[in-house]
Amino acid sequence: MLRAISVLAIMTACVGPAVWIGAESKSSLTVGSKMLNDIPVDAIGYQAPNRHYLASRLSTTTLDFIDDDHLLFTFHYRNLMNRSTQGTNSRQGGNSGEEEIVRATVINLSNNDIDVQNDWRMYDHGRYLWPLSDGRFLVRQGNKILMTSSDLQLDPLLEEDRPIVFFEVSPGGELLELQTRKPDNTVALQIIQRKNGSVIERADIAAPIDLPLSDDGILDAKAFGNNTWGIRTRSFFGGQREITRVISSCQPSLKALYTDKVLVTTCKDTEGNHVMQLYSVDGKKVWSMKWDKKEMWPSFAFSRAETYLAVSFLRTEGKPQEDDSDEDTTIGGQEVTLVDLSTGTPIARLSMTPVLSDERNFAISPSSHKFAILQGSAIKVFQIP
Repeated sequence: MLRAISVLAIMTACVGPAVWIGAESKSSLTVGSKMLNDIPVDAIGYQAPNRHYLASRLSTTTLDFIDDDHLLFTFHYRNLMNRSTQGTNSRQGGNSGEEEIVRATVINLSNNDIDVQNDWRMYDHGRYLWPLSDGRFLVRQGNKILMTSSDLQLDPLLEEDRPIVFFEVSPGGELLELQTRKPDNTVALQIIQRKNGSVIERADIAAPIDLPLSDDGILDAKAFGNNTWGIRTRSFFGGQREITRVISSCQPSLKALYTDKVLVTTCKDTEGNHVMQLYSVDGKKVWSMKWDKKEMWPSFAFSRAETYLAVSFLRTEGKPQEDDSDEDTTIGGQEVTLVDLSTGTPIARLSMTPVLSDERNFAISPSSHKFAILQGSAIKVFQIP
């Protein structure tokens, strides 16, 4: 089953609820007074996932803006379906009994109506949707990667003979990271240019790995000893540069935002916190934040206008985990904070229901003027101040 495996997703932290260091919130602002849309979704068949999905971190729901006036909302649609034969499902890259229907809907925010609806057959419970930067989306259907847009038709992009075990897209959608399981149980990694399908990097690796992609290469952290790490960007087309050096008791986790910003997450500062820091690629620290040891599995949404970042954490009960296991951990809630990307200032904090452990239930519009969340059995859209 395809599953996100980044180090970011398994880090826990210490001391204090999610706090942005050096950037005080102007107020305890909530976006509830600026609601633009309140759209019931139970009528189109949406039901909140059960606790099994929380513990397993299965992909059940997505919420994304196509443009400022249209949302793409997808969800696991619970209905009776004709199962494929085991052989057919195996050829598609899934396991027997894991087939499901994902209902995709385009919601028009001018009248809250459903413009387009389509049901997609999926062959496992892994992640199936990745937004690009132009209102289009990539869809994984077993061993196939397809393209869709506001018409919800699935157009072929690539197909593999072997099971896809990991797939990711660079921030601007230019590069694809594709990993497939070989017959000897090792993994073949390819970096593919989306527009022309050319493979620019290949490697055989022992197990799936989340390689932090930028739009022309990768990010990596080089150890220098004494818990010092050099954060570098390395282009597939030649050249590399060091962005900054950080202190961390573990290998820092890296995520590219846009073409010129990098999120760096380190383990334990001098006060015992895990810290997330935003850097520009020229080495300037923009801001940093920390979160409580019972907050885990951070997830992000950001706008094409490069104005706001939304950060989600799951709040746990019981002993915090230092690995990706669910032992002795109960998910107690989900918090989303909307942040000014330039300063790290919190704009709004929201508690989410239902809680989604794959955390794809919030989105920022391309212009950064709107913020959408799935809350209860409705999608709520707010005006960002």
